[in-house]
Amino acid sequence: MIDPAGAADLRTDRTIVVVDDDPLVIALVTEAFRTSPFRVIGAESTAACLAVLDVDRTEPAAILLDVFMPEGDAFDAMRALAHRQCRSPIFIVSAGPEDYLGVGLELGRAWGLNLVEALSKPLDVEQLRHKVEVLGAVAATNDAAARRSVILIVEDDELIRLVMAEVFADSGFEVLLATDGMDALDQLRRHSPIDLLCTDIDMPRMDGITLAVMVQKQFPDLNILFTSGKIDQTPLRHAHFIAKPWASESLVSAARSAMAG
Repeated sequence: MIDPAGAADLRTDRTIVVVDDDPLVIALVTEAFRTSPFRVIGAESTAACLAVLDVDRTEPAAILLDVFMPEGDAFDAMRALAHRQCRSPIFIVSAGPEDYLGVGLELGRAWGLNLVEALSKPLDVEQLRHKVEVLGAVAATNDAAARRSVILIVEDDELIRLVMAEVFADSGFEVLLATDGMDALDQLRRHSPIDLLCTDIDMPRMDGITLAVMVQKQFPDLNILFTSGKIDQTPLRHAHFIAKPWASESLVSAARSAMAG
């Protein structure tokens, strides 16, 4: 049983796929996670599980896999998941002997799958919820640590723009480039998340001050760092600002300070 409405939630990384031919198990797990951030999608066979995963390439937060099913058992499912290079945490469950579950764990891990644990039926669904929530917290922490901060550079001078990009990239930041305020707004609408807007002030079409006013309305949580060598800095006395010409180390330090708020 695939919930078509729930299939789109695969994009959120908050999906749990329950592969079990017993609708009662799917219902129990669904109810256990009803008040959590996770959404449960039921699949009553290996083929149905693969159909769910085909909806989107994002990995589910967890897969709960019954060992004994009439239309392809857990070993068929694990072979298919290994072929797809699935990296989701997988729990295998069964009412059968613990030795059988142990073989399933060893085999799945040998195929390169992220087999977390073997669970016996009847399931302790509250314990399962706790385990999945812990895994979700660890994954979120790892994702946050792995993601590089993104800086959108807005500068009409091509040479300065490229130098800034190189300075930030060498310091471990991901960089996006815009030539003026209007270009920057387009970039902000198309890319997410962006951690810092680093903008020149004197630019054609839309200057940095006008850009900042619009950004504060549309993206109120976005930090802004101004840079300029031409204008009176008085209007920016309460803003993050670095004057041109700047040293590379000073630019990076100013960016980090601006991102800190």
